[in-house]
Amino acid sequence: MIWQLRHGRSTDLRRHKGQKGDRNSPTVFNAAGHIAQFWDGRAATIEDQAKGPVMNPVEMAMPSEKMVLAVLKSMPEYIEAFQKAFPADKDPVS
Repeated sequence: MIWQLRHGRSTDLRRHKGQKGDRNSPTVFNAAGHIAQFWDGRAATIEDQAKGPVMNPVEMAMPSEKMVLAVLKSMPEYIEAFQKAFPADKDPVS
């Protein structure tokens, strides 16, 4: 966070096609306890917040939720991690 404040930008330069977004990311430290997510509070929960960057055309630029699932399911390490995190789910990558 200090680096971001000094330099006025995120330390993550791996944005989609090198684009610059119009907002800086707030910290996610203890974010589940916040009353709202994002600087403007547009996401009510941490679960809602997690969906935003994936579909954002500047951040991750995934065209649809279906494509996100296809990419995740194409990576064995993600399937294994989701199975460990959600052992009771029939389809943990969903």
